[in-house]
Amino acid sequence: MNKEKLKVLFVSKAYPSEVDVQNGVFVKKHAKAASLYTDVKVVFITTAKETKIVRNQISESFEEIIIYTKKTGRISNFIKRKNAYKTILKELEKTWGKPDIIHGNIFLRGAFDAYQLSKKYNIPFIISTHWSGFVNGEYQKMSFLRKFLCKKVAKQATLITSVSKFLATNVENLLRVKPVVIENIVETKPQKTDVAESSDITALVVADLRDRIKNISSIIAVVSQLKSSHPTFRLNIIGDGPDKAKLISLSEQLGVLNSGVFFLGRKTNEQVLEEIQKSTFCIVNSNVETFSVFTLESIFSGKPVISTKCGGPEEFITAANGILVNKNNNNELKSAITYLIQNLDTYSIDNVKSSIHFDFSESAIGKKLFLLYNEAIRKTI
Repeated sequence: MNKEKLKVLFVSKAYPSEVDVQNGVFVKKHAKAASLYTDVKVVFITTAKETKIVRNQISESFEEIIIYTKKTGRISNFIKRKNAYKTILKELEKTWGKPDIIHGNIFLRGAFDAYQLSKKYNIPFIISTHWSGFVNGEYQKMSFLRKFLCKKVAKQATLITSVSKFLATNVENLLRVKPVVIENIVETKPQKTDVAESSDITALVVADLRDRIKNISSIIAVVSQLKSSHPTFRLNIIGDGPDKAKLISLSEQLGVLNSGVFFLGRKTNEQVLEEIQKSTFCIVNSNVETFSVFTLESIFSGKPVISTKCGGPEEFITAANGILVNKNNNNELKSAITYLIQNLDTYSIDNVKSSIHFDFSESAIGKKLFLLYNEAIRKTI
């Protein structure tokens, strides 16, 4: 191995940009974590209204290069992306040198780009998969060609990672490869001592407002049913998405908008952690979650979680830190909320926090990635 830091080139299907600041934020967190131990360059190419390149030097060992190409047709977009890669990689070869390994993120595009770049440089590549399509049936609906490419690329990768055992099992069954579990990063912050006491009981939801996946409409319906028996109970919803207007309209129709249900909009991660601390408990009502950072942020903040049996959260929620309910079951959700309201004393902050002993910090995940890169390189020597 070189005495210099390992050079890692990240490519991804999704990454935060001016188009969508939240899209693929988990990939950026992995890149930032890896940069604690390696020299990381992220190249992300997306379509936008105008063509431009934005370079952000995040730290001494972490630079992101976001290339916006003007959106046209599918074939034209593909050619532009290929040319953009060619141009920026030629520049990087002169200023940075040849990468030691490619880290592709998300099937199919991010994984396929990594595969092609690994052939260009004759170096190993790994793939991190986060896609819920492997667990919700979307993969099975893909064309024969796309499924064939997924399997081909997966078999060519030196290693594949998955964010949870739940997702890893499904990927193994579908692609016939065995992923290594490397979780998403979970940020925490010291518990505030100046949070004002309130007699109100507040539940918090943090989600992309896509109701087909997150099923927030059911939570709103349950809150409206609890209005008479628990008039001070309130639900705060953080997030944005295509179904926001529909969910606001539903809240208004049910008579709980800005009385029982409050839409707080999009928040930074720092603001989300503050809102978790101010909340009484948190709710995840998704139909599928491959990991659920929000679940762990809540538990590490000492807040119990009500979650559906949707995959990722089931690996962390126990009787000591929350309640699991079946998906699409409003009666169970209502009973769980009622139980928490009536038995809050059994979920002390310290007990909820101490219920999990895993380390999902930036440093811990970065070290896992560093060891994985070295393993992948050894496998190809």
